[in-house]
Amino acid sequence: MSIRIRTLLSGAFLLASCIGVLGTMSSGPSPELCVTRTGEDGMPRITAIDAQGKNLFAIPGIDSTWSFSEGLVGVKDHVSGSWGFVDSAGEWKIPPTYDSVSHFSEGLAPVKTGDKWGFIDSSGAEKLPPTFAHVGCLAAIPCGFSEGFAAVRTEAPKRKSERRCGYIDNSGQVVIPEQFSGCGMFSDGFAPVMVMKKREKLYGYIDKTGAFVIEPRFARAGLFGDGLAAVLEGENDTDFGYIDKKGEMKLEPRFSFAHPFSDGRALACESEKTCGIIDTSGSWLVEPNWALTIPAGNSSLMFVYDDKHQPSTVVDRSGATIWTTAGGQEGGG
Repeated sequence: MSIRIRTLLSGAFLLASCIGVLGTMSSGPSPELCVTRTGEDGMPRITAIDAQGKNLFAIPGIDSTWSFSEGLVGVKDHVSGSWGFVDSAGEWKIPPTYDSVSHFSEGLAPVKTGDKWGFIDSSGAEKLPPTFAHVGCLAAIPCGFSEGFAAVRTEAPKRKSERRCGYIDNSGQVVIPEQFSGCGMFSDGFAPVMVMKKREKLYGYIDKTGAFVIEPRFARAGLFGDGLAAVLEGENDTDFGYIDKKGEMKLEPRFSFAHPFSDGRALACESEKTCGIIDTSGSWLVEPNWALTIPAGNSSLMFVYDDKHQPSTVVDRSGATIWTTAGGQEGGG
């Protein structure tokens, strides 16, 4: 597997430790995600599509964070370089005044001003001031609240080995002190966290008291969903399997990458060119015939990449192709 492809898949796995994937598919003409494409003038433009692949609106001159969440999507104005939020009608709801943003969850979104992060509500009102060096996750990907908790880091030491994260509630109160080297979002009551032991990165799971319920022993660890979580047992291992909430392996390692379960389904790949959807027994619900496939943010939709490692097709969780970069919506309309 090429370094480029492994980097894409690694990023997708870490992203899945920050946001839910394969979410519940919306019904009706509400925006599900944004596809960013570059026009002939060299300027980016976003096209918003619904869960059926219908083009709802297009806006030139902005980039996006892919998926809508709670009726809003973070977008970047190409001219000013600043970020804000667009609503489901394609209108600016929160003007582009931030240096970076992430998606809304539980009524709040992380926004960055200068080198600090804070949280705003859907009206744009500041709810938690920008006092955090970073918000969330097991990578450099910002993320917000889940099950009432958000992972934060208040300081940013130059040495990564000295960085620690913990969790706050939606009032900004510390509920789990900063003690971990990496923090994922809570799901099914557990959160994946990383600790350093003799320069080795090890992942385990904590509960909402901050206590380990599954001791750190994995090389990678994803979110729990439907009582299962994808893990990589050792740094030299190449295949992911799924453990239960006791830490016992339930689906033996055989996937090159594996993502969280939702409603009995999970995106999984056997190789860079064989991705599909499995059920909780590990059986294929959608045969692994897709090329490199990555969840589209916290949407129920997924991007399938082409041979040039660019997203070319949007598929839904039933396996249907609903949108292509070449022709827009598939199947009429």
